[in-house]
Amino acid sequence: MLSKIDSYSEVASKVEAVEGFMVPGQDAYLFQKVQSLPHNAVIMEIGAFKGRSTVNMGYACVGTQRKIYSLDTWAGNQKDFHITDYEDVWERNIVSNGLQNYVSPIKGESQESLKNWAELSGGLKIDFIFIDGSHVMEDVFKDFQLSFPWLKVGGWVAFHDVEFTHHDVVCVWNHVAYPILTNHEYSATISCGQKRSEISIDLSSLPQDGLSNGTNPTCLFVDTYYEGFIKKFYQRNPELLTASYRDQINSIHTECFGESNFYSNGLRRQNWQSDNVIYNCQQIQGAWVREAGWDPNQFHMGNIMVAQVRDVMPEVVYFQDLSVATQEVIESVRPFTRLIVGQIACPVPKTAYLKGIDILFTSFPHYVDRFRQQGVTAYYQPLAFSPYILEKIKTNRRDLDVTFIGGISGIHSKGTEYLNHITTELPISIFGYGADSLPQSSSIRTRHRGETWGLDMFKLFSRSLITLNRHVDVAENNANNMRLFEATGCGALLITDYKDNLNQLFRIGEEVVAYRSAEECVALVKYFLKYADEAKAIAEAGQKRTLEEHTYDKRMAYTAEILERHLRYQNIAQELQVDHTDTESLFSNYQPASCEDMTLASESAWTDENLPVHQRQIVQKELEKTYAGHQIPIFHSLTNALHHIVHDSMSILDIGCASGYYNEVIDYLFPDEIDYTGIDYSESLVKMAKDLYPNAKFEIGDGVNIPYADQSYTISLSSAVLLHVHNVSAHIAEMCRVAKNFVILNRTDIVRKRETQYLKTVNYGVNMVEAWYNEEYLIDLFLSHGFKRVYTIEIDSNPQTDCYQCTYIFERTSDYRPAIRVNYNESSLGTEPDVDERWQKFSILSSLRLLHDLPADFERLDKQLKSLGQDQIDLQVFNQVFNQWIQTLNMTDAKKWFLQNLVAQGSQHILGIQNRINIGYDYLQEKLSHLVNWLIFSKEVSNFTYDLTPLNMKHLAWTLVPITGKSYDQIRGMINEIVTDVNLKSHITEWTGKSKMVHFTDPVTRYGRRILWYALVRTLKPSVIIESGVHRGLGTCVLSAAITKNRAEGFEGNLYAVGIDPEAGELVQSPYKDVVKLTIQDSLDYLKTFDKSIDLFIHDSDHSAQHEFEEYQIIADKLSDESVIISDNAHSTDVLPDFAVKTGRCFTYFQESPIHHFYLGVGTGIAYKPKNQT
Repeated sequence: MLSKIDSYSEVASKVEAVEGFMVPGQDAYLFQKVQSLPHNAVIMEIGAFKGRSTVNMGYACVGTQRKIYSLDTWAGNQKDFHITDYEDVWERNIVSNGLQNYVSPIKGESQESLKNWAELSGGLKIDFIFIDGSHVMEDVFKDFQLSFPWLKVGGWVAFHDVEFTHHDVVCVWNHVAYPILTNHEYSATISCGQKRSEISIDLSSLPQDGLSNGTNPTCLFVDTYYEGFIKKFYQRNPELLTASYRDQINSIHTECFGESNFYSNGLRRQNWQSDNVIYNCQQIQGAWVREAGWDPNQFHMGNIMVAQVRDVMPEVVYFQDLSVATQEVIESVRPFTRLIVGQIACPVPKTAYLKGIDILFTSFPHYVDRFRQQGVTAYYQPLAFSPYILEKIKTNRRDLDVTFIGGISGIHSKGTEYLNHITTELPISIFGYGADSLPQSSSIRTRHRGETWGLDMFKLFSRSLITLNRHVDVAENNANNMRLFEATGCGALLITDYKDNLNQLFRIGEEVVAYRSAEECVALVKYFLKYADEAKAIAEAGQKRTLEEHTYDKRMAYTAEILERHLRYQNIAQELQVDHTDTESLFSNYQPASCEDMTLASESAWTDENLPVHQRQIVQKELEKTYAGHQIPIFHSLTNALHHIVHDSMSILDIGCASGYYNEVIDYLFPDEIDYTGIDYSESLVKMAKDLYPNAKFEIGDGVNIPYADQSYTISLSSAVLLHVHNVSAHIAEMCRVAKNFVILNRTDIVRKRETQYLKTVNYGVNMVEAWYNEEYLIDLFLSHGFKRVYTIEIDSNPQTDCYQCTYIFERTSDYRPAIRVNYNESSLGTEPDVDERWQKFSILSSLRLLHDLPADFERLDKQLKSLGQDQIDLQVFNQVFNQWIQTLNMTDAKKWFLQNLVAQGSQHILGIQNRINIGYDYLQEKLSHLVNWLIFSKEVSNFTYDLTPLNMKHLAWTLVPITGKSYDQIRGMINEIVTDVNLKSHITEWTGKSKMVHFTDPVTRYGRRILWYALVRTLKPSVIIESGVHRGLGTCVLSAAITKNRAEGFEGNLYAVGIDPEAGELVQSPYKDVVKLTIQDSLDYLKTFDKSIDLFIHDSDHSAQHEFEEYQIIADKLSDESVIISDNAHSTDVLPDFAVKTGRCFTYFQESPIHHFYLGVGTGIAYKPKNQT
């Protein structure tokens, strides 16, 4: 005899030993529900299967007079209906648990049994009905309709499997049972309610179209709004407190707060059904509860949202605030949706249950890999702007010079430091939350104008000439926030903190402006306030970029594609049902073969119509692993190759694309955008590719006759294709022809110590022949078509068997030998040199003579070819004309070498050389003219002097604007001072005439880059200047002239110059030596003993990198806070850029462009801290 059971835990192991379809928590709920019934309760179970729920409820009846009536056919469920009889299994489970006294079976169709209930039970009224029979809508409805009249008022009815995969059950619960029941309860997929009154149920309450209003997928967005905004919204609109749910949510969306309904609207434009839930808005959510007829006291925000999901049953639940996506919430909504999606652009909330999220979208590029490493499918998706906002605000005035709109909190610590500095320097207006958290002494408080949201915020942006931005600390080195798009979308000039990926979103300096320090930010703002036209031009370009590329519609088109793909993949196994379910049976061991076995017929095995589904089965498994965070070698070898060659605006042609899966792999694993096209000569594979990836480009095409122009793609890709083709050379030729820059040979089986190996095998159930090429042979084939190997990635290697699988990157190069060559006359040109000897250095006279002859020589060849009157010249005819032409040439060693190597490039190369000669001569003519004139008219043998071009002078001035904080006009004024300084020129001319080097110096005074030195000293007014490296003293005099001007204006300054040559500084004479202390000494020894704080340091001494490095190491601790360092060596070393990084400075570079001089000029590197513009 069984004794009374007090809790489910006492019998859990016995219940769960019975086969059934309960999920965790449901057994306990069902047990407790029955146990809560009266001691003599009558329980009806519709659908018992093998008895798990029967045993469970039976244990809850032990020690009472409760009785369970189990209605079932025991003929199996819908999948195996009438295939077997489960009644014996059910009975054994009841008897073995000793529950036969508490259970009575009623065998038969449930609806017939219910119609005969009065006769079968004697008309018993029921306390609890558990409906878990047929899940077909009409059957579920009839089970409820026929059993409900027998349920006592106050009795309970529960439906099992109220979940997304059983739409019909959901439909009956939502539209029929739920409205007439009260005190609703839920446990996972069990939905339960209490009968409140007698009511008849007819078919009119059953929706005719079932759950969905159409075939379009549905998405429910779950967001939270800032409490301050919600409060202010209802203060402005108190009448909405009693409005309907739909009126309230529509009204709040018109305010355009945060992301508003921009995502759902964007998704609707992609033919989705979508809606929004504002999780934490009690007013709106309360209206939903009221309209649902629920007792508000029974619900909190979490279960209201779960009920809304259950009500809609969307394919996708999209959490825009991950703090809501707790484990409890996700597990509660999981049965009622197919995909759970999250979005994150902030620190990950501790409450977020990432393991329960199917897909994460993040605007943080660095978050993507971190999530993937946790096994979460993650995509990079920047934030966006809605053009709809511009229709709402319609503001045409820019009456706010500078604004900052954003929050102040602990997660913005660095940004708050910036703001503290900026508010002391600029007339800025600050709006947003968090000012109350600042100390009373904070300068931000004096500039803070209060909180702003939604349309009010966008109106402020539209009124701003300039708006500043800074990122949350967790953004690290990436630009991501909404301000990027809100400010530019509203037409303000955005000045934002520099981030590594900013230039991927906007062109810096053309569409937005970036700063790297608070000081630079201030300087930039002051500049653009003064030059408002420039600010407006950049702002207009930024707005144009945002409205064209950064809209929610653009973003959601991509999101829709991703969501539809992952929804489809949930059922892809059913789509790919084929005879061979065991993938291993699709392959067989390799057998030796020969090259004769590799034929067109063997190659055509890939056109087998059954192959696509077999191959795609394998691909799907690899994709599934990829989305789970695993590294698939053949996928990562490709993306690693792409990382080695990444640059802007890449396009890729996937030759032999199969079902197009590399389009998906590249999109998911490679961060930059690539324009993808796939071709395959299997019609069935291309058909599948177009079906799976409707937004990508696919065509039927043969690898030996690719239907695209020469060099039409940045990259041509071939993955595991060459091993199956019978004419590998032709395939490689075409692959190289269409590639502009690179060829990637991915996943290629090769051997290294043996000749090419041929093998017979069965792949995907189809007989095939494979060729494992000798690696050197393969590389030579590419080299013959103008592509050299630049990188190899080994995917797999077995040196013992000499078997390898590799991915190769080949790059186009001009240093190659084409397979088709001009058959020139060997006796005319002699023996062709080896490749390694092809680059030769000729004497200047040999080169000049060759260059002198080339134009006339090739003009004659060009005329002879044109005289043929043919648009297309046959190679044989060309060879004949070419060899006749060679006989007419005045041959030299240089010319022989030139022609031998030119011929090796092929006829097309020769035909195009006339244009290249013209271009080269246009360049050389100017340089050679300058050289000839310099040789005649100049006497200089070192330290050449020259003037700069007018354009170069403009570049010089603009270089100094951010360094000095002065305007362009102010800098030009300083430059004009030295250009027109007659006294300085006279002084230099006089002392040059007295110099020992008078015969090796020009009598004309030319300053070149030293003008930059002068302008810097005049604008920065440094007190201590060191010039390391003095020759004749031209630069020293220039610096002295600037210091003298500064002193006249009341700014003290001194120049400390050091040179190692005893004759150094011969031009430094009175009055220019009065502010200079010249020392003859090794600069390193001099600097070690220098004990003053240095404001300006000029390196122009020993130009070795080591010497320059040692100078900077010595002065590092002697530099003043705002010091500037100049290097005359920056065109040949990276010492100063590295020193700038080490000391927290910016670096810029100015390159000279001499006028009327053969010399290219040198460059000036400058390390500095940006100055505030005045």
